[in-house]
Amino acid sequence: MSSTGSNGCLLCILFLSLPLLSLAENYPPPNPRLEKAYVALQAWKHAITADPKNLTHNWCGPHVCNYTGVYCAPALDNPHEFTVAGIDLNHGTLEGTLPEELGLLSDLALFHLNSNKFRGALPSSFKCLKLLYELDVSNNQLEGSFPSVVLELPSLKYLDIRYNRFCGDVPSCVYNLKLDALFINNNDFTFSIPDNIGNSPVSRPKEQCMAFLSKPRYCDSNGCIAHPPPPPPPPPPPPPPPVHHHY
Repeated sequence: MSSTGSNGCLLCILFLSLPLLSLAENYPPPNPRLEKAYVALQAWKHAITADPKNLTHNWCGPHVCNYTGVYCAPALDNPHEFTVAGIDLNHGTLEGTLPEELGLLSDLALFHLNSNKFRGALPSSFKCLKLLYELDVSNNQLEGSFPSVVLELPSLKYLDIRYNRFCGDVPSCVYNLKLDALFINNNDFTFSIPDNIGNSPVSRPKEQCMAFLSKPRYCDSNGCIAHPPPPPPPPPPPPPPPVHHHY
């Protein structure tokens, strides 16, 4: 099975498992995957410097599938073992950094972290997340050059890094990624229009993207967009009502 097909199965299993996991009183039995997840999540908890919504208050003990924002599902290669398959801490207003230990979450398919205040860079250990399908770290304070680690994620289909502080050039090879959605706007990137921009399923034709070079405010999720068309002319006024003469 291809990695994309495998991840589709994992996403289905994950979403179907969420109601059951949220209501379960029995924890999945320990296994090496969950033990690594415990190490990763404890390292992350210690790297979080502010948690105004107290989302990580129950990030204690080895039962990581019961942690707020952490979702488990059967592993693709062993349905008898549970693993951490998704993390969703959107709109958590969390502050801190992303530690390298997050690379231990090797079965992670979803990583949703938008609308927080994380700073620093994406960990280089993310290259170990070979099943990662959706990566959303938008609306944070992440910085540095373009996170090239995303180029090493073979299963990635959704990438959203907009509204951060990344800067510098966007590597042209990002347009070779077979993504369904790409959001890189509202950073401090230096854009140019590479010859291979048409290779990306989410790109517009290069001719349309030339407008971005002079009008960056028209940048959309693809990094460029054609000038918006002028508004249509107003409709003509209605004809006056007929005048009836009475004799």
